[in-house]
Amino acid sequence: MTTGVRTRRGVRRSALVLSGIALAAALAAASCSERGSAAQLNAPVTITTRQTVITIANQAGSPINDIKIAVVAYGNTEFTKLLGRMDNAATREVALSELSSRDGTAFNARLSKPKLVRLSAIDLSGKPFDVEVPWK
Repeated sequence: MTTGVRTRRGVRRSALVLSGIALAAALAAASCSERGSAAQLNAPVTITTRQTVITIANQAGSPINDIKIAVVAYGNTEFTKLLGRMDNAATREVALSELSSRDGTAFNARLSKPKLVRLSAIDLSGKPFDVEVPWK
């Protein structure tokens, strides 16, 4: 049993409609998945994750102080590191092995799977920055 009406060229309209819907859904999904990185382009501090390193870039327009970077693993365990000060337009890489939990346990990628990265900092005027990105 076949459905749809054949057009002059032998293509079924229902197949065309279904492929159009599939294309629209794929485009919508792609635009939603990129929303986080597009929002981060305008953020004062950008965070990029790689397998063993977190890269932080200060784009706030002024130096930032009291930087605290935290990796939240599944199970809600936080592994943190205090970084101090970062000048404007500076970039810093933090190895995951430099992070530790409250009890001093170092982050181990074999034991903990990262869920997200959280950064908090304060600029020179006292304005707080809180940035949170999912782990990719």
